[in-house]
Amino acid sequence: MNEVESNQKNRAPKASPLKGGKKQVFRLGELFCGPGGIALGAISSKLRHKGISYEFTHSWANDYDQDTCETYRLNICKRFPETVVCGDVKKLDLKTFGPIEAFAYGFPCNDFSIVGEHKGIKGSFGPLYYYGVEIINRLKPKIVFAENVGGIASANEGKLLKKSFQT
Repeated sequence: MNEVESNQKNRAPKASPLKGGKKQVFRLGELFCGPGGIALGAISSKLRHKGISYEFTHSWANDYDQDTCETYRLNICKRFPETVVCGDVKKLDLKTFGPIEAFAYGFPCNDFSIVGEHKGIKGSFGPLYYYGVEIINRLKPKIVFAENVGGIASANEGKLLKKSFQT
């Protein structure tokens, strides 16, 4: 067990199973987390439906920029700063990220933006999308938030977006 897994097991609440309970907590993991906008929206939200309360809690996050990671820690998880892994996703062992019920990733939009070169998945940032797909396929979260730019709909002749919904 590595440090990330150990920290997750010690601090992340278990997802409540709803066995007669009235609360469902979804553990949230994030790649390309930025300063925490998606997480802040998720953990601040409260939903009640048919007598059941639904909530999100931070489990783990990753970004490559040190200042961004520090901002995320301050905004989202002050008590558990070690759950934010600062580093290049291409150099991380994604298998170290523990179980989650919700996953968010705002993968870099540079190659999908209509103001850029519009290289899509063939650009230098576009392939980062697949790291999120790997997390989805391995951890099978119940909820996925994927944030990007409008240009993703037409990137690579629209094939990427179509493939995303098949994942």
